[in-house]
Amino acid sequence: MAGGSKQYYITAGLVDNIYFALDDLTASIAPQCPYPDSYIGETLNTVGFDAVYVQFYNNYCGLTNYDNVNAWDFGICVNKNVRDSWAKTVSPNPNVKVYIGAPASSTAAGSGYVSASTLATIIQQTQAQYSSFGGVMLWDASQAYANGRYDLAVKAALTSGGSASSTTTTTKTTATSTTATATTSASASPTTTPGSGSCTGVAAWQSTVTVGDH
Repeated sequence: MAGGSKQYYITAGLVDNIYFALDDLTASIAPQCPYPDSYIGETLNTVGFDAVYVQFYNNYCGLTNYDNVNAWDFGICVNKNVRDSWAKTVSPNPNVKVYIGAPASSTAAGSGYVSASTLATIIQQTQAQYSSFGGVMLWDASQAYANGRYDLAVKAALTSGGSASSTTTTTKTTATSTTATATTSASASPTTTPGSGSCTGVAAWQSTVTVGDH
């Protein structure tokens, strides 16, 4: 959800109707890291999503700016607890989980890719500090597989540190599949300015490569 119009984005009523019709449904959404998201900010605040996969790449608030308090943070680019605070006080679902969305290789996005060891540090610090942390989403499974099984490094980081319960998912297109992931290194410059998220530079999913559950 990185462009277009707000006209056809999902509404709270539609989600409620789907929940009513289907059992065991998990509603998820993938905003970009600038807060509030210019396209789906209103939707995020009115729909009780179960999982929010925040794209911390291709933006000034990407993972490469983790140490910059005025740029990247789990709270979405303002201070260190905005996202966690949103999950607990604004989201209609008080149990919503927020995931760190990360590129699975240096070729998966225009910016935001970090090494496995760097991502492991970010994961463990975030996991220990914020109870709304749900895990990691990687773009995407094929990139993680080709990048020395980056997903396995992410899984190791998630299972070895932090106090919160968390999971990892890898995405193909707009779908997600439960798979553990890892981190790798890279230094990329932010490609957008505050409030102007973009998916330009995101690598396409490779249909010939898949990753199973671990």
